Amino acid sequence: MTSYMDVNVFFDESGKNNDKPHLMGGMAMPTQIYKHPAFFDELSAVIQENEIHWTNFGGHHATREGIKHLIYKAIK
Repeated sequence: MTSYMDVNVFFDESGKNNDKPHLMGGMAMPTQIYKHPAFFDELSAVIQENEIHWTNFGGHHATREGIKHLIYKAIK
């Protein structure tokens, strides 16, 4: 039996204009999780409180912990 799931795909890379990308990141998240009110509220808070872009993410502890928290929550 084949089953299908809608997913949201996010992608960002570290290059600007004519610069070659040095780092690329991507994430696929099931739409059911992405649109769940509890998860979406936390996701919005992390995005609003931190700039999450591969172009300038240098390992900032609070941002890293926020990203990890969202990933662990989505896994549950």
